Amino acid sequence: MRGPWLPLIALAACDVRALSNECLDPGPCSSGQGLLYPLEDGAWWNHREVEEATQDVYRCKLVTVDAEQPIPLRPWVDAFPATSVSVKVETGELRYGVRWQQVDDCSIYRHLDEWYKDAEMLNRDHVTWYCPRHLRVPDCPGACEGASWNVDDCDRSCQGAHWSEGVFWKAELTTDDPELWDACLAMDLDHETCSVREPIEGCDVVTSLSVTNWMVDEVGRQISLDAFGEPFDTVGTAKQDWDSDETGGGWQSWHTYWRARGVGKVMEGQPGVQQEELLDYWVQARGAYQQPPEIDELVDLCW
Repeated sequence: MRGPWLPLIALAACDVRALSNECLDPGPCSSGQGLLYPLEDGAWWNHREVEEATQDVYRCKLVTVDAEQPIPLRPWVDAFPATSVSVKVETGELRYGVRWQQVDDCSIYRHLDEWYKDAEMLNRDHVTWYCPRHLRVPDCPGACEGASWNVDDCDRSCQGAHWSEGVFWKAELTTDDPELWDACLAMDLDHETCSVREPIEGCDVVTSLSVTNWMVDEVGRQISLDAFGEPFDTVGTAKQDWDSDETGGGWQSWHTYWRARGVGKVMEGQPGVQQEELLDYWVQARGAYQQPPEIDELVDLCW
């Protein structure tokens, strides 16, 4: 495994938007409530993806969360398995995945993604490791101090704050032999660099060096959706990933995630490509438990 030179972006001063110094509310998150992505047992979110150019519904997606438990291959870390089921509207093609995500303070980190070809989740497609881990949702409480501020004193909470996550590694594991999956997943993996100490023939691992840039894009934007009466008061966080492996790499598109405290993702945008919108959700703060929709209902609910 070899890593190319990677241009790291140092923690920069946040005064790029000095005239717009609005900050996140530091209140409930510091006591464990009001997370921008409230991972908890039983929580679920139903979204639809819309193509920006045509406004056609492209894909319907349901994410459900199970109780926190040790991560496969990393039993020393407890995380929430978030199961994602999505259906492509035109073809009915289904995609299944489990993302193992850790709540650490008020931020969410990804450790392992498992993707499957079947609803029973018996036939794996590929697995992604993140080493040592990858920031999924930056949710740091705090407030800026004074008229001028930087990352250190606004704690990444103010509009215009931007920073780099720093270097992390990703390893994509695949195999053409379904009988090899148990052996492949039992390989000795360095959890700091994602390198495999003793590779097994037939277990294909592609490792890439990555960095993510973040920006608090806008604080307090009101987003109204047809399925809900009151608008959501959101925080927009934009990210841009950079990957490089033996085949080369480059910057990927910006994504902006609009989340509401205690609710989760309300909207996700990839400029010029697609937009993802919240249709329904349940977290404990909503009261009496509401069952998630059935998989065969997803497309109908998208409309």
